[in-house]
Amino acid sequence: MVLLLLVSFLTPSGVFQGQVCDATTRAPVPFAEVEVSPPGLKVLTDSLGIFQIGIGEQDDKFTVVISRVGYETRVWKDISRDKAAVFYLLPRAIPIAGVTSTSSRVGVRGAVAQPVSVILNEPTRSKGFNDAGGIISVAPGVQVNDYGNLTTVMLRGASGEQTVVMLDGVKLNSSLNNLADISLISQVVAQEVEVMQGGASALYGANPIGGVVNIKTPEPKTRRVRAGLGLGSLGRRNGNVVVSLPGMVDFLFAGGFLQADNRWRYRDNLDSVRTRLNCDISRGDLLVKTQTRFWNRHFFSLSGLLGKAERGSPGPVSFPSDSARLRDSRLMTIVGYDLQETDNARLSCRFSHQRNWQNYFNPSGYFTANDTHQIHQTGVNVNQWLAPVKWLTGNLGVEYVFEQGKSTRVGTPNRTTTAFYLEAGISGGGLELNPALRYDLLISKGQLTGGEDVSRSYGTVSPKVSLILTRFHPISLYLGANRSFRAPTFNELWWPDDGWTAGNAGLAPEFGTGIDGGLGFEITGKGRVRFGVYETRFTNLIQWMPDTSFKYQPVNIASASVKGAETDASFNFRWFGFNLRATYQVCTSGGKELPYRPRLSVNGGVWVAYLVNGEVSVAKLSLSGSSKSKRYTDANNSDSLAGFAVFDAEVDVDPVRAIYTNNKWQCLLAVGCRNVFSQQYQELKDYPLPGRSIYLEIDIGI
Repeated sequence: MVLLLLVSFLTPSGVFQGQVCDATTRAPVPFAEVEVSPPGLKVLTDSLGIFQIGIGEQDDKFTVVISRVGYETRVWKDISRDKAAVFYLLPRAIPIAGVTSTSSRVGVRGAVAQPVSVILNEPTRSKGFNDAGGIISVAPGVQVNDYGNLTTVMLRGASGEQTVVMLDGVKLNSSLNNLADISLISQVVAQEVEVMQGGASALYGANPIGGVVNIKTPEPKTRRVRAGLGLGSLGRRNGNVVVSLPGMVDFLFAGGFLQADNRWRYRDNLDSVRTRLNCDISRGDLLVKTQTRFWNRHFFSLSGLLGKAERGSPGPVSFPSDSARLRDSRLMTIVGYDLQETDNARLSCRFSHQRNWQNYFNPSGYFTANDTHQIHQTGVNVNQWLAPVKWLTGNLGVEYVFEQGKSTRVGTPNRTTTAFYLEAGISGGGLELNPALRYDLLISKGQLTGGEDVSRSYGTVSPKVSLILTRFHPISLYLGANRSFRAPTFNELWWPDDGWTAGNAGLAPEFGTGIDGGLGFEITGKGRVRFGVYETRFTNLIQWMPDTSFKYQPVNIASASVKGAETDASFNFRWFGFNLRATYQVCTSGGKELPYRPRLSVNGGVWVAYLVNGEVSVAKLSLSGSSKSKRYTDANNSDSLAGFAVFDAEVDVDPVRAIYTNNKWQCLLAVGCRNVFSQQYQELKDYPLPGRSIYLEIDIGI
C-alpha cells in the first residue's frame, strides 16, 4: 500500500491508478487485465500489480472489471477517481480448464470445450500427497498407477508408455522403458500442471498417443518467501521452501524433502492382517531459476533441477521383496533465449540436458541383482512464431534430441531424433482452425547379443487438426483429429538373449489414430462445464510373445480401441465451490477389455470458506473423493480388482489473518485426513494402498 501511495503521489492528474493483489496471500498479482468504464479502456498490471489508465475530467465514478487466469473475475462499481485503490482477487480453489502451451504452440485462444485442464498448485503445500501424482489425478481422463512409492500416469486408456510427462516442456519418459516415474517429482517444483488429453505427436513427437502432462515449475515473477513443514501418519515428514526475488536478474530458489516409512496394515486374500514392508522413500529436490532481459528485446533464462531419492522396492505382496532397494538421481538444465523481433514475430530457442541414474540392488538369495541404468538426454529446439495478419498465426520449428543409455542389462544403445514441425492458427467469425504437421526421423543404434552393431531408422509423419467454435458465447464447441506414434524402447529393441527372453531390433512404432469432440459452457468468473467424447484406434501394438521354443520376444501384432466420454464441471463462488469429473470408457483388444482400465472413474470435491470483510479467507473446509469401477488385471479377463471409493477431508485456518486482516504475513495451518473411512483397496493387483492417514502442515509466507 505504501508503494501505491507513492505512485499515486507521483502520478499526474487525469490518470486513474490502482493495485491488484491476491485476497489470500496479499501478494501483488502481475499481468491481470483491468478494464475501466468509462472510458472503456483496458490495461495489464505490471510486475508489482500496479496499473494506470488515462481518463477524462468529466467522470468522477468508474466501473472496474479485473480478470486473470487462476482468479475469479470481479466487478467494482462506483469507484472514486480521487484516491488510489487496492483491488483484491479471489484465487480459484479448484482446477480450471483453459488454453495452455501444451494444447498449442501457437497459443490458440481458450475455449472450455478443449480437452485441456490446468491445475494450479501452491508448491509449499503438499496437501498430504507424497508427489505430483496427487495433483495430476484430479484431471478427467487420468489414470494414476500407484505402487505405494512408485507412480506412473495414463491418459484416455493409453498405457504409461503411450503418455508423455514433461517438466517445463522437456520429456521425462525414460528411453529404456518409456515410463515416467512421477513419485520422483515433488510438489515443490510443480507450480502448475497442464494436462492435454488426446494424441499430440504433431506437437511433441514420439509417445503422446494418450496425451501430455506438462509440469511447470515456479517463475520468479513476484517477490515472495514461503516455507512449509508437515508431519503425518506412516512416518511422513516433509518440508518445502520457495524464495522468489525479481529484479534486474530475476531469481528463484525452491527446495524440498520428504521422508516416509510407509508401513501400513492390509488384509491379504485369506483375510489375514499383514504389514507392508520395504515401501519407504526418502527424496530431496533443489530448483534454481534465473532470467533477465537485455536491450528490451532479448530474454535469457537458465534453470537447474537436482533430485535424489532412495526407496524400497517391495514387489507384489504375492511375492514380496523385503530387502530390494532403488536409488535414483536426476540432474536437468534448461537454457533459454527469446528474441522479441516485433509485436508479430518471436524467436525462441531452448537447450536442455538431463542425466538420470538408477541403481536396483536386491541381495535376495533367489534373485540377487545389482543393476545400474544411466540415461543422458540432450535436446535443442528452435521455434519461430509469426502473426503476419490479424487472423493468422504460425509456428515453425526444428528439434534435435540425442539419447544415450548405459545399462548393465542392454548395454549402451543410443537414439537420435530430428524433427520439423509446422502449426497454424486461423481465426475469424468465432471460428478457430488449428492444423499441425510434424515429421520425425528416428535412428536407433545398439548391439545384439553376439556383439554385432545394428542401426535402425524410420520416419514418421504426424498430423493433427482441431476446430473451435466460440461464436455463441458462453457456449463453445471443439472437434479434433490426430495420428500419433510411440517409438520402441531400448529394452524392447536391445534386450539380451538369455534363453528365455530377447529383444527385437526390427520393431516398428505403435500408432494411434484418434478423434474427439467437446461442448463447453462457461459462466464468467463463476464456473464452467465441459462434456467430451473420444475414440482412439491403436495399431502395431507391441506385445511380448513366445516363439516355437517358448522364448519371449516383442512383436508388432496387436490392435486395440478406446471409446469414451468425459465431463468436467467446476463452480467457484466467493465462499463456496465444488467440482465433479467423470470418465466412462470402454478399452478393448481382441474382444477382451484391456487390463487396469476401469469403465467408470469419478472424482470431485466441495469446499466452504469463512471470509473476513467479505474478502479474505481465514478458514476453509474441503471434502473430496474418488471412485473407480471394477478393473480386469489380465488380458484374458479372468481376474479383476473390485471397485472402490476413497474420501478425504481437510481444514485450513489462518490465525494471523483472522486477527489482522491487513497483515501481509500468511500463517496457514492445515489438518487433513486421507482415506477417511480406511477403505482397503488396490490400484494394481497385489499392491495394497494405505488405509486412513492423518497429516498436519504449516505454511508461512509473505
